[in-house]
Amino acid sequence: MTLSLIENGGTDYKIVYDGGNGGDAFAVSEFVAFFEESTGIRPTTETFSGVPAEPGEKRIVIGRAPAAAQGLTADNLRSESGYKITVTENAVFVYGKTDYGSIFGVYDLLGQLFGLRFYTWDVYDLDDNTGVQTLTIKAESRAEELSVGYLCAAYGEMQPHINEEYGWQYACRLGYAVRYYVSLDEAHNALKLVSYEEYAAAHPEWFYEGTIAITAKEKTEE
Repeated sequence: MTLSLIENGGTDYKIVYDGGNGGDAFAVSEFVAFFEESTGIRPTTETFSGVPAEPGEKRIVIGRAPAAAQGLTADNLRSESGYKITVTENAVFVYGKTDYGSIFGVYDLLGQLFGLRFYTWDVYDLDDNTGVQTLTIKAESRAEELSVGYLCAAYGEMQPHINEEYGWQYACRLGYAVRYYVSLDEAHNALKLVSYEEYAAAHPEWFYEGTIAITAKEKTEE
């Protein structure tokens, strides 16, 4: 589908999202920031009112609630970080089973529209479209289940209590899911699914017992 993102030096596309969802709000802030950096134009945003869009209204819609109002769901996605992008004649919908899907879908869409690709938090590729009067770009609908190899919890420098400046946002930019996928009311609870009593005799190599010394890096203030 071809989108006329910029016409006569401006854009008629507005960003619609669920204002009560923190993850969707972050996704919107990322989309707006990179849209403006690439084009020099800051699109307008509005929170979803619960009313479906009028025919012909140009929108980029982020989040489950406004997508569901148009009859779009991600219920068949397996992972919490999976997402769908649905492109229609006048709108683009980015949504997932959770707000993580919205975030990863937004980065995918930014890659389609502006060539965004991250290497670190602040090192990335982005097309320079500043000053253009007309910008027509093709965008494609897709559904993505992130590879299991990339669905890792955010450790180390990406943990908010260690790196307050970036935290989970850094993990999202680099494509790492930040929610535990093994959850039985506890974190680090694999032994509840693969119990020592049941499997240790046949598979002793699956288990390890020991201690790990963890040293917190002290922060110094100038």
